[in-house]
Amino acid sequence: MSEAVTKQTLPAPSPTAMPRVFQAIHREVLEIWKYRWVVYSYVYTTTKIRYKRSYLGYFWTVLGPMTHYVMIGFVMGLLLKSRMDNYYVHYFTGALFFSIVAGILNKAPSVMLSNEHFIRKIYVPKAIFLLNVVSYELVNFTFSAAGLLILGLATGFLHLSWTFPISLLGLGLTGLFLLGIAACLSVLTVYFRDFGHITPVLVQALFFLTPIAYNADMLPPEYHWLPKVNPIYYFLEIVRRPLMDGQVPELYFFGVATALALASLIVGATVLRIFDNKIIFKL
Repeated sequence: MSEAVTKQTLPAPSPTAMPRVFQAIHREVLEIWKYRWVVYSYVYTTTKIRYKRSYLGYFWTVLGPMTHYVMIGFVMGLLLKSRMDNYYVHYFTGALFFSIVAGILNKAPSVMLSNEHFIRKIYVPKAIFLLNVVSYELVNFTFSAAGLLILGLATGFLHLSWTFPISLLGLGLTGLFLLGIAACLSVLTVYFRDFGHITPVLVQALFFLTPIAYNADMLPPEYHWLPKVNPIYYFLEIVRRPLMDGQVPELYFFGVATALALASLIVGATVLRIFDNKIIFKL
């Protein structure tokens, strides 16, 4: 009898129970959704003001980054074209992808600092400021990708296949991964302002450590491990292979990229939650 009573008095586990970290993320997502129009307004206004009174307007979104990458691609093409088929497509698809990475990581350290006046005066979830940067860079990427896609199809260098949507999935995972990294960088820079100067140097090094201007197989055998410890490599392959070769990357790449994106989001959300009310005293 006592055993039956004991079993009845034990609390039954709730089927909707979630770990505390996921509960915190769920609450944060709901709160961000309430302020979604802030992101839309920021992206629209910033893009409009940036190209105000410019004759070419939004075309600078394509021309600016592409001019930079064309110069690098021309030099690297002279050195490596004979060793790779379709080198320019390989390079420009990778360079275009990395423009998102560079844009978000370079702006992430200054997110809290540049929005100090908003943080002090009104309440807006701090994740909104990060989403502003990520969304703005994704919009810039859309313009640049559209221009490159039209050019590639017109010249015959690119051929779309049924695998194209997989590249969009890769972009989504990349955005989630970079959002978590940006959250950590933005908070770290509030306490250690030197990160604002260190990050561009690290991003430039990351560009050359990522197989964008070269193929990973070109590395000496003793350095074949190098791309595998670079998290950007996995996202790059998911985006580039379906677009360039019409191939579906191995499930290994999807598994690693998904794990990295989730880990980055959890860490970033945790950092924001811990320092949410402390940042204002350091600004």
